[in-house]
Amino acid sequence: MGLLDRIRPQGGLAHPDPDQRLGAVGQVPESDLALLAPVVRGDADARVRRAAVRRLRDPALLAEVASADADASVRECAADALLGMALETREEATGLAALAGLFEGRRLTTVARAAALESISRAALLRLSDGRALGSVARHGEHPVVRLEALERISEADELALVARKSPHKEIALPALERVSDPGALEEIASRARCRAAARRARARLRGQDEEESAEAARPATDRAAQERLCEEAEALTRSPDWDDLAARIARLQEIWIEDVPEVDEDLDDRFQEACRDARRRLAAWQAERAASERREQALRLALAPRQELCEHVEAAPAATAPQAAQEARSAWELLPPSDAPEVAEAEARFETSCREATLRHERSLQEAEAEQARSRAVQAAQDEERTKKANALRLERLCAQAEKLLPSSSPPLAKLERALREVRGILLALPPLPSQKDHDRLTQRLKALQTELVPRVQALRDTDRFQRWANAAVQEELCARMEDLARLSEEPGAEAAAASRGLRELMELWKAAGPAPPERSLSLWNRFKAARDRVRERSDAFHAQQVEEQGRNLLLKEALCEKAEALSGSSDWLKTSEAIQALQAEWKTIGPVSRGQEKAVWERFRKACDQFFARRQEDLVRRKEEWSKNLAAKVLLCERVEALAGSRDWKGTAAEIKKLQAEWKGIGPVKRSQSDAIWNRFRGACDKFFEHYKNRDVIEIQERIAEREALCLEIEALAPAVPAAPADGAPAAPAEGGTAADPPAAGAPAGATGDGTAPEGLVGRLREALERWQRMRGLSHEAAAPLRARFFGAFDRVVQAYPHAVQGTSLDPEANRRRMEDLCARIEKLSAGRELAPVDGDLSPGARLASMWREALAANTMGGRVAEEARLRAAAEEVKKAQAAWQRLGYVPEAARRALADRFERACRPILQHAPATPRQESGGRGARDRSGSSPRGRA
Repeated sequence: MGLLDRIRPQGGLAHPDPDQRLGAVGQVPESDLALLAPVVRGDADARVRRAAVRRLRDPALLAEVASADADASVRECAADALLGMALETREEATGLAALAGLFEGRRLTTVARAAALESISRAALLRLSDGRALGSVARHGEHPVVRLEALERISEADELALVARKSPHKEIALPALERVSDPGALEEIASRARCRAAARRARARLRGQDEEESAEAARPATDRAAQERLCEEAEALTRSPDWDDLAARIARLQEIWIEDVPEVDEDLDDRFQEACRDARRRLAAWQAERAASERREQALRLALAPRQELCEHVEAAPAATAPQAAQEARSAWELLPPSDAPEVAEAEARFETSCREATLRHERSLQEAEAEQARSRAVQAAQDEERTKKANALRLERLCAQAEKLLPSSSPPLAKLERALREVRGILLALPPLPSQKDHDRLTQRLKALQTELVPRVQALRDTDRFQRWANAAVQEELCARMEDLARLSEEPGAEAAAASRGLRELMELWKAAGPAPPERSLSLWNRFKAARDRVRERSDAFHAQQVEEQGRNLLLKEALCEKAEALSGSSDWLKTSEAIQALQAEWKTIGPVSRGQEKAVWERFRKACDQFFARRQEDLVRRKEEWSKNLAAKVLLCERVEALAGSRDWKGTAAEIKKLQAEWKGIGPVKRSQSDAIWNRFRGACDKFFEHYKNRDVIEIQERIAEREALCLEIEALAPAVPAAPADGAPAAPAEGGTAADPPAAGAPAGATGDGTAPEGLVGRLREALERWQRMRGLSHEAAAPLRARFFGAFDRVVQAYPHAVQGTSLDPEANRRRMEDLCARIEKLSAGRELAPVDGDLSPGARLASMWREALAANTMGGRVAEEARLRAAAEEVKKAQAAWQRLGYVPEAARRALADRFERACRPILQHAPATPRQESGGRGARDRSGSSPRGRA
């Protein structure tokens, strides 16, 4: 310790008494907190250091104390101060410096969760490694970016499940859920998650679906049993005697009906809604009845309340003012409106009784007061005297205790000792009355002993005080010299005004800490110090004025930014306005400080305008997300409808329906950008699939018709036995005479053949059905139909030839049908020969055909000849038509025999039909006959 420190007066921050130093710490002004640095580093008392730490604002010094102080409570206090600075500061450098002094995990977690600045929160997060701490930040972090970064760093499955279950933020809960695979954790999330979207996604995953839309689609279309239970609960509400929460229960049931029932049956919906309406009507009736009852009770209360109050007022009135209170109450009673309620009559009787008792109470109190006053005056005098004596004894005891407390101290204050000595001498000269003689003797002896000890102690301290004042004069001279040097330096060109201002404050504090000088030198030293101080203050005041001017300019700049931010806070152009506000925030950081009294207000104004815009943007984002979700559901429904129509063959109706759905698609609003392409590609793919089929519909129909015929061919071929090997010369094997013989089926015959010559069961019916189906099949071009026709009837021929005994006697009997054909051919040939018809025109040359026409015309000109000839020709044509109709009804005939007989029948019919009268009906009949005669007699079975 140097000489200056040894002779410095022990006062203020350097006082030997810890209590004095503790008080001095609280009196240090805000502008001079740097004076507390030596205290927090070197004060011996932990209480003083804690008090100094609480006032510090220097993060570096606080970090030093938090890591190096010997007392745990001081370190804890410094760490708390650093934590508060890191959480609340709006200056990034200060916050990071405060964060650098924190090392405890729980405080770092608190900063990462709740720091006002995102950069400080992220810096604290980087220093965390514990999974529980990261989970806490992910669930409760103030900044979305910090929450996401914390979630990415979590690797523990239990902590991820806890985040998914407890986080209220959808953008945190859903990514955490995607990383959870334990079924037990998924069940807990599905039932207890704070985020409803996470709960729904967990339920969907438990059902084995990746998307909530698939989960919804996988639900049953309707759950009638659940709907009936809800209807019964709703009907039970119409009989419930519990009125208090009836409205809430109705609302809860309706919410379940809307949210949890996937498809509602119409009859149950009507039943449920009617039950809810009945419950509401019943609730409304009860509420109306209760309101009427309450109105009656209210009217009665309004009538009784003032009357009861007047009665209570009179009854509670003190006896001294009871008559006056009764008179005032009666005047007020007369102004009340009349009422015929029995309770009002009872109140009126009570009021009259109260008024009479008030008068009696007043009279009794007057009598009692007079007697009491006489007794109290005597007692009061005795009590006053006794109290005075006790107070004197107590005052003397307190004086002796205070003086005795000063004596053991090594350096008691001189002023206190002198004051105690004066008081002891004054009391010994005129001792006040005391409660007893014993007290008088005891206190007199104690006071004399104190006087004996105080006199030498006071004299010694007075000598010490004179020496101390002499030493203080040397300290003040040194301070005067330093202040004069500072004044001289501040007046030099280029001197730093800020350094002069700091030096001025430091020397002023040292002067205040210095003790008093001797009276003869005190004023001269002060005038010398003050003259130098004024010179420095002039320079310091100019510096402060410049600072005030600069802070004023900064205030105007910040207020201009506030106005711009307030003008942008109501904008709905989210992207551009967000960029503009961020630019304003960046510009705000470049502007210097303003005065302390205005810094908080202007910052709050600027932040309020920014927060207002970003809050509106967040609300709009939530609304747009809801709209996107609804649009996505509508578009998914359209996709499902188009996908259901993509395979339709109703080309015209389906094309119109899909075009209608495409128009509906255009009317639906946008969806989330990440889902837009996928849902559009799905819809367009389903539409393109149908229209690709629609473009190739003719080819598809032809392919379907060919496939239908090929299937029928395969079915008939399955009934036929295996085809025998062809002869060596390649000629097909001829059937037996009459076309009825058939070879036995070879080994490895198709499933329809029995292999032992026995016809399959129901062969005739199956063949007939096959013929009918062949006739009903839609037409094909000749090129496509010819090979299929040949294949079908070839297989048909093989089946009939293989099993002649099975078709014998049926419409498929080839021999019987062949004989009928020959009979019809013979009949028509006989008819043609009997008529001696000329050859048909197709068999004559042009000259012969003209001569034949002339002969027929000349023959027809004879009287009656033309009419008779026409009648014969018409009868012959009718016979041919009947024969053609009978030909069409014939059953199966093998191909070779059928073709020969058909040609024979056609040649026989042609001359008759050729010479028939040329009427439109006969011409059409002739064409039909020719057509029918040329067709295959396989159409009927």
